[in-house]
Amino acid sequence: GEWSLIHELREMGVLTQINAESLSGNMFDKRYRYGKTLIQAEVIDFIGSDAHDMKQRAPMLDKAERTMVKLIGKEKAECILNKNAQVFLK
Repeated sequence: GEWSLIHELREMGVLTQINAESLSGNMFDKRYRYGKTLIQAEVIDFIGSDAHDMKQRAPMLDKAERTMVKLIGKEKAECILNKNAQVFLK
């Protein structure tokens, strides 16, 4: 199923990303629940803002960061938010 595909891709070295919006909803939002599941399963390497501007589609990283810190701790959240991208870009 879907989880075996995710794990197979990760074993091949594929890096994964979700949008911050996936972690900015509430427990009734299916995307939020799935985003939390992916973060807790530690299969996400990056968080994208999907921002286009500061008004209509502003970045929502602050709530996503708070959610990640609650789920996986500050150190792992910091890696996903910052360190992984820095390493990748080098």
